[in-house]
Amino acid sequence: MMKKLILLLLLPFSVFGQMSYTQSTPTYSYESTAGTALTLGDDQTITNLPIGFTFNYWGTNFTTINICSNGWISFTNAGGDIVGGSPNNMVSNGIHANAMDLFPIANYFVRYQTIGSSPNRKFVVSYHIGYYGCSSNATLFTDFQIVLSETTNTIQINVSTHPGCSSAASLQGISNNNNSQIITTTGRNGVNWSPTSNSSVLFTPFIPFTHACVS
Repeated sequence: MMKKLILLLLLPFSVFGQMSYTQSTPTYSYESTAGTALTLGDDQTITNLPIGFTFNYWGTNFTTINICSNGWISFTNAGGDIVGGSPNNMVSNGIHANAMDLFPIANYFVRYQTIGSSPNRKFVVSYHIGYYGCSSNATLFTDFQIVLSETTNTIQINVSTHPGCSSAASLQGISNNNNSQIITTTGRNGVNWSPTSNSSVLFTPFIPFTHACVS
C-alpha cells in the first residue's frame, strides 16, 4: 500500500500558463480587397460588425469587431483613438496593423468580408487610406489587411504598401484586454518603419505549460 502511494505522489502533471502568441513571418500574401465598404470620418470607429464566426482572442470568444480609421481593430475598444506613435501605445483588445494618425482622403476605402467555408473561414479587413499629416497629397495611400482565421484563431497582418509620411512613427502588434500583455512585430513598435511593402506577419496562439511531479 505504501509503495502505491509513493508512486501516485510522483506522477507527473502539467501546469498551464497564461495564453500568449508566437510571431512568425509567412510568405507574403494579400487577400481580395472586396467586401462591405465602411464610411469613416477622421478618428472614427464603427462598432459591432459581424465577424461571421466565433474567434477566440486571448482566451475569450468574440463574434463582432470594431474597426477604426487609424489602422487598428478591437474586440472591445469603441473609441477613435490615435495610437502607435510611441512604443507599446495600443488600444485594449486590439489588433494593430499600421496604427498611427491616418485619414480617409478621397478615394480611400476600408472594407470587411468573411470568405471561405466553415470551419476554415477568414475575416478580412482591408485598408486603402491616407495619412493625416500628408492629407493634402491625394495619391499617398497605405494599403494593409488584417486576417482572422477560424478554428486556428491565428492573426495575419499583410502590408502591401506603407510609403510613410514625414517619418511619422507607427505600430504593428496585438494587445490583451487591459494591455498587460503586448506583442509587437519586430522593428515596428512605435517607430518609423516606412517605406515597407509586400510584408506579412502571423500571430499564432499558444498556452505555455511545464511538466512537474507531486513531491
